[in-house]
Amino acid sequence: MTELEKFIKAMDSEKLMKAVAEGFKSLSQAIDSLATHIEDLSRKDKGAKKAKAPAKKAKPSAKAKAPAKKAKAAAAKKTEKKKPAAKATAIDTVYGYIARSRNGIDVETLVKKTGFDNKKVHNVIYKLKKQNKIKSVDRGRYQKV
Repeated sequence: MTELEKFIKAMDSEKLMKAVAEGFKSLSQAIDSLATHIEDLSRKDKGAKKAKAPAKKAKPSAKAKAPAKKAKAAAAKKTEKKKPAAKATAIDTVYGYIARSRNGIDVETLVKKTGFDNKKVHNVIYKLKKQNKIKSVDRGRYQKV
């Protein structure tokens, strides 16, 4: 490479470096502007929260407190949520169908009634047999012990 080519390349890279430096400067200025804008917004938000603080209420007399307690207790009873019943497990579901059948139930019927896939039903049957809750009446047919 000749010295002239090196000089031209150096000039191009110098221009490139200047352009990058100018880009960083403008980016820095934009970030500073955003930061000041965000600070202003947060100050306004804090001022608005302080202005909206409710005034303290006067304390009620002793006579007014007794009915208020009863009302609070009644309201608490009304708002108590009942806990939902625990979801039945796959074992409970399959065992329920097997226990309700008089002459036993086959795997195909269990798959249809429970909506479980064939493998899951077989795994549950295996576990129930290990627990001695069911017995095999025929091949593929199970009954409660």
